Amino acid sequence: MAHNHTHSFVSGMNQVDDVYIMSEIRRLFGAIDDRAITVSWLPELKCSIDPSPALQKSMGYWADYLPTHLKNHQVTPDMIKSFETQFAITVQRGIRVDSVLVDDRGREYKQ
Repeated sequence: MAHNHTHSFVSGMNQVDDVYIMSEIRRLFGAIDDRAITVSWLPELKCSIDPSPALQKSMGYWADYLPTHLKNHQVTPDMIKSFETQFAITVQRGIRVDSVLVDDRGREYKQ
C-alpha cells in the first residue's frame, strides 16, 4: 500500500500546473543544503522543507486520495502509526525514494 502510494506520487504522470513533481524535487534539492526531503502523510501531512507551491498542491491532492487508497487495500487509518515518503541524494547525485510505514504494532516497512 505505502509503496504504491509513494511511487504514484513520484511517477512521471504526477504533475501540477505543468510542473512534474520529480523534476520539482530535483530542483528543490539544488536550492537547499539538506541531503534528504521527507513528506509525511500520516499522522499528519507535512514536509521537512518549505515546499514549493506545486509540491504543496500535489501533496494535498495525494493526501486527499490517501483514505480511498487505504480502503482499496483494506487498511484503516488506525492501523498506521506513521507513513512517509523519503527522498535522499545518492553518491551519484541520483535521488533514492523510499516509502516508510510504521504500523500500529510498531513494525516498520521500508521499500
